[in-house]
Amino acid sequence: MTAKKHEDGNFRRRVGGPGLPARRSFPLLFLSLLLAFGTVPAQEKARPLDHERGWRPAAGELLESILANRYETRQILALRPKDFGPEEIAHYRTQALTKAFKNADEEFKGKYTLFRYALARLTATTDDPYVEKEFKNQYLAFQDLCRCLYRKHAFANVWQEEKAEWVKDPYPIYRHFLKVYLDELALQLDARENVEDLKGPYTLAEDYIRYPNEINKQQLKQLYFSISQYFQSRNYTWSRYINKYRFQAARRRLFAEEWERELGRYRRVLQQKDNTPGWRKSLKLAYGSARFTYLRLKKEAQTNCLPYFSKVGIFYLSDTVDDYLKKITEGEKLEKQRQKRGDKKEVVIFIHGLGENRTCWGEFPELLALEDVADPSLGKYYHVYVFQYATQEKSKGVENFVRELAGFIDQIKSKEKVEKVALIGHSFGGVISLRYLVSKDPATGTPWRDNVDRFVGIAPSLHGSHLANVVVGMFGEKERKFERNLPPFAKGMPFVGKMGDLQIKQNQVGSNVNLTSFETLDRQKYLKGVKTLMIVGDPRNPLDLFAPGGRSEDDDLVKTFSANLNHIFLDGPSANQNIGYHGAEVRYADKTHFAIIKAMDRKHISYRYVSSFLKGDLLPQQDPDEFDVKYFLVALRVFPAGYAEPNRPFLPDKQRSATGELLVPGLKVEVSGSRCVDFHKRQWNLGTGVYFVEGHIKRPKVEEKLTVRLSAEGYEPKTLALPIRSGQTTYAVDLLLEKK
Repeated sequence: MTAKKHEDGNFRRRVGGPGLPARRSFPLLFLSLLLAFGTVPAQEKARPLDHERGWRPAAGELLESILANRYETRQILALRPKDFGPEEIAHYRTQALTKAFKNADEEFKGKYTLFRYALARLTATTDDPYVEKEFKNQYLAFQDLCRCLYRKHAFANVWQEEKAEWVKDPYPIYRHFLKVYLDELALQLDARENVEDLKGPYTLAEDYIRYPNEINKQQLKQLYFSISQYFQSRNYTWSRYINKYRFQAARRRLFAEEWERELGRYRRVLQQKDNTPGWRKSLKLAYGSARFTYLRLKKEAQTNCLPYFSKVGIFYLSDTVDDYLKKITEGEKLEKQRQKRGDKKEVVIFIHGLGENRTCWGEFPELLALEDVADPSLGKYYHVYVFQYATQEKSKGVENFVRELAGFIDQIKSKEKVEKVALIGHSFGGVISLRYLVSKDPATGTPWRDNVDRFVGIAPSLHGSHLANVVVGMFGEKERKFERNLPPFAKGMPFVGKMGDLQIKQNQVGSNVNLTSFETLDRQKYLKGVKTLMIVGDPRNPLDLFAPGGRSEDDDLVKTFSANLNHIFLDGPSANQNIGYHGAEVRYADKTHFAIIKAMDRKHISYRYVSSFLKGDLLPQQDPDEFDVKYFLVALRVFPAGYAEPNRPFLPDKQRSATGELLVPGLKVEVSGSRCVDFHKRQWNLGTGVYFVEGHIKRPKVEEKLTVRLSAEGYEPKTLALPIRSGQTTYAVDLLLEKK
């Protein structure tokens, strides 16, 4: 691997980048062998700790996200062994050995003091096995005491409850946390601003930004996992780290520059065609370089969320280098035709669902981008973008994705010079789109709905998915405090610690995300001026013997009422005023959850609905007699009036504090209806305190009412009559029970 001089006069390594100095081949070969068969000693990359800009504040975002501010970080190094009195420590040690504590309070204080003293000695001492063993013993002794108090709700006061948080994790996790926190190598995961303009030495993260090759990536990944082995599945993952904006921008910059350079070289060789052996050899070499950089950029486009990769243009539509060159000529011809006709430009943005990426749409975006080719009389053409966000990132939720979408839309508006765009969201993408539409720009206070002209939801899980409730119920977050041992498969498994994906939690029926979105939408009329269309999947399944007509009103993931933006929202503590939204057009399709967006031609039913809606002439419901929607959902949430914590709703069981005090009694809910109403499911969302009821109306075109009786110990019972409609959700989530 020797240095190679290119046409621009710069030297570039085979694994290096433009402008980087040449290096000997042997160190690179040695480094490659180490990566393949062993580990690269991280110490070789360490640099002295800069106390002016120490790694703790510099890498704070990453470390705080990994460790979730779990252990009062700033206090860890606050105490030294000399801060403890020798007589006090000797006294508590004697009492601990003889189990002679006078009472529970003194035992807690004694074991807590011994734990902190052992911690102070550990952080002040290096490589002393006795100190390590003593610290482990004191940690486990204090943890055993806290576990007993926690299970019995027997903490004496809030102070004890707070101090017990120090030992809530198994000892290996806490010890690893100390190692991470005290290890200066954490600085290697951080990067300074404008690193391209700075001189070395560089951190591993800065090396990767300067040249994002595979060797630098593997070094960074190895160090990352050595630091976050117990924490990557909690609040920060490798996927989120390596796809930070600066890393994505670095890859995009380098890969695009090299692709454009090699493409230019290939085109110049093509233009010099003389069919000699020397020319054919030059052509083969130029094509090989262009193909390599093309495929690398295509691979990066699969995960990179930047707008550069999101436009359904020539690069997006092409399959090979030669196909790309062919489409350049076709694109120039098409643009001239559009200008000659005087067509108007509109921008459409696709937003995929949970666990998906840009490829989930089939040919849908491509067909829409070339709609004016199929119909020259359309009078407009679409510039189509496919927004991609990291749904595999477990620690990101709706608010994170909404901010990403907002920045994406701002960039597209500026680039395309348009005032408004159209949004098409599928599944969880519909939830994100709705959240965007009911939110404001935090910098200016301007409603983001002003940026949107039309919103299409295709099988959107607007009111949640029952499957998400099932998953969270099985794998959801459990309170597993003060465990001595690590859970099974503690390292690198998806469901560890805080089990359950944040996005799945937010996609539950009765999630706070959905409740907040609809509350804002209905009370502030946030969709005023935005045209909306909901395409609801309701496939026929002949094997479903219990569903009328073979339709269970479920596209395999989302129920018909959940995909319908129209709903009933009952305002007030007695739910006596309906302020719900009813302005959406609704169309039903005989498609499952993913088939409903896989448009491979213009005959696909979803494509026909969407294209006609964007044209302003929405296609009427096809085969209307096939769809007889009957299912409904009711979501209830009840609060105790006058309680000190206004956001603590009733739950089915009594709620107690860590000290055993009764906070809120259990709630009993009784629901009944007329003979025309059948019930399928009654269930609690314990995370948000929502009780929901699912059923169907035998006469679907008639509005029915449910009778709901609420009662709790010490509170006045309440009886309500709640309206229900087929294919819709009824919310009554601000109910109050008065004390007797």
